[in-house]
Formats: sequence, structure tokens, C-alpha cells
Amino acid sequence: MTTAKHSKCYDLIPVFLLAFIALVMHLLTIQNYGLHRDELLYIAMRDHLAWGYLEVPPFIAIIAKIAHGLFGHSIVAYRIFPVLFSAGLVLLVGLITRELGGKRFAQGFAAVMFGVSPAYLRTGSLLMPTVFEQFWVGLAIYLLAKILNTENPRYWPA
Repeated sequence: MTTAKHSKCYDLIPVFLLAFIALVMHLLTIQNYGLHRDELLYIAMRDHLAWGYLEVPPFIAIIAKIAHGLFGHSIVAYRIFPVLFSAGLVLLVGLITRELGGKRFAQGFAAVMFGVSPAYLRTGSLLMPTVFEQFWVGLAIYLLAKILNTENPRYWPA
């Protein structure tokens, strides 16, 4: 039984490695272009926190406020959280594939294909709600797959 657990852990190594590679790729390229006009709106919202805005929920303004407080006012500062969530999304794609029965190759293939898709590459490097929405939807899909596979009630509250 112990070897089965270890083999399952080793199956995740490629997915974690691919998520790390995605993280590094985004970190190396997030300064290659200036702020997008929508990013300027979300950065301005950080100074006027509210429960919601006409365009978006308050999460993006809170992220901008935290990023500014931790890292100051720079392109990298505002894009660090989208990059982290983006790398987490690559990890989630691999985990979802695993929950759906995919072996190591399928997990890696799904993570790579997702990681090189133009939509992912663009949204994962900008301070915009899209990357956060994609992450939360991916997390919900992963939890749903876990619930359906395990029938374990501890996943329901999440």
C-alpha cells in the first residue's frame, strides 16, 4: 500500500514541474510591455476599496492593494499575483486530468497544451479578473471531480 501512495506522488512531479516552468516563463516576461489600460483601472480601484464596482467584484482591487502594499508600485508588483494564480491553473489542469483518470503522460500533455495556449499566456500575465476567474472555475471543477470520484463529504464545503 505504501508503494501505491509513493507512485501516486511521483505521478504529480511532471505537473508540478510544468506549473513551475509556467511560473518562471511568466515572471521572465511580465515586464516586456507596459500596463494595459484595464490594469490601470484596477490599480486605481485599490485606492477606493468598495464591496463591488460596476465592472467587477472587489477581489481585483483587493489583490491590487495587497500587491502594492507588499511590492510597491511597479509592473512586476501588480502582475505577481496573476502569475501565481496562472501557474496554479496549470497545476489544476494536471490535477483535473488525473481525477478524470489520466495517467502521467495525459496529465503532462494537458498541462503543456493549456500552458502554451495563447489565451492562457495572455490572461496569465495581466492584472485582470480573467485569470482569477479561470483559477476559481478550475478549482471548482477539480473539487467536483474529487467529489464524484471519492464520494467523500469533506470536499462539499469547499
